[in-house]
Amino acid sequence: MIDFTPSHPQGKTTSDLTQDNLNTVAGFEHRFLRERSRADRLGEALAGFIGSFGFIAFHVIWFTTWIIINLGIIPSIRVFDRFPFGLLSVLVGIEVVLLTSFVLMKGNRTGRQSEQRSHLALQVILLVEKETTKTLSMVQSICDRLGLKPEAEDQEAQQLSEKTHLATLARELKQKMPDN
Repeated sequence: MIDFTPSHPQGKTTSDLTQDNLNTVAGFEHRFLRERSRADRLGEALAGFIGSFGFIAFHVIWFTTWIIINLGIIPSIRVFDRFPFGLLSVLVGIEVVLLTSFVLMKGNRTGRQSEQRSHLALQVILLVEKETTKTLSMVQSICDRLGLKPEAEDQEAQQLSEKTHLATLARELKQKMPDN
């Protein structure tokens, strides 16, 4: 089971190797955040506000005030957008277009970030696969030199120690996947 508490029960911290990995991942995230353009930063700030309770509260107050004023409930304030509130409808339509654009900008940036993470993960996986294959091959060589032969040849170990051809795997996977 994975322990998600900040430190281990005996007060031990994570290993230096784990800390290096954590620092590397945090470094990638910090660099990605630093490399954002001003437009990306502004768009993300607005998209963050759009998804907040403050944004909803602001709109509830704004719409309520607009409707009360334009229904003529307050005699001292002049009506400027009579029912069915055409001006309000136009303003809300413009706002929808702009807000949707900001949310899409943030989604696009998040998608790019996710794609970079996926590429990095794939590189690590490919490296681990090569290292594992090489390790299995070396262990088999050691067993052969020492004359250690299992009672029955371990075919799975032999298959795993062979080089993996990724293009072949990708093609076979594509053939086996259902069509959309």
